[in-house]
Amino acid sequence: MECLNCGKEFELSDNFCSLCGQDTLTHRLTTKHAVHHFFHSFTHTDKHSNLVIFFSIPLIAFFTSQFFKKRINFAESLVIVSYTSGERSIFFMLIVVPFLLLFKENYYPIIWSYVALHMVYYSWACCQYFNDYRIRTFIKGSLCFVLAQAIISLIIGLTIFGLVYQSKI
Repeated sequence: MECLNCGKEFELSDNFCSLCGQDTLTHRLTTKHAVHHFFHSFTHTDKHSNLVIFFSIPLIAFFTSQFFKKRINFAESLVIVSYTSGERSIFFMLIVVPFLLLFKENYYPIIWSYVALHMVYYSWACCQYFNDYRIRTFIKGSLCFVLAQAIISLIIGLTIFGLVYQSKI
């Protein structure tokens, strides 16, 4: 067979081209493919959840600083959000990933359960942080999380729509 990137001949058993290093099972690397892969890495949370978490931190912190304006500023809200997001990453790696590997057919219920559990955890963390265990504080924490996730989902959706629409033009 011939490498799609540089044209060098290779054996069917080769995984990579010995000249340019291109994967023998993929298509030629183009700018369009690189752009697609860049956005693909941000939109697939099963493989790149840490990137989604990283971009959601400032949003959750912003909403937390707004909902709890008299008790916390943006910098302080970054602390609580960063801490809970670190816990979220650990939970994802140790609990969610094994479940996804064992129960692939239940992908969406597992992911939605993970998101819901993190929302509850973040709301509880807000109650702990403010030493205020009223339902109002819990709901505010939930709203901060839901609004940030909605905005992240909207951005991802609009990006995908834009890429699909642009590729059809």
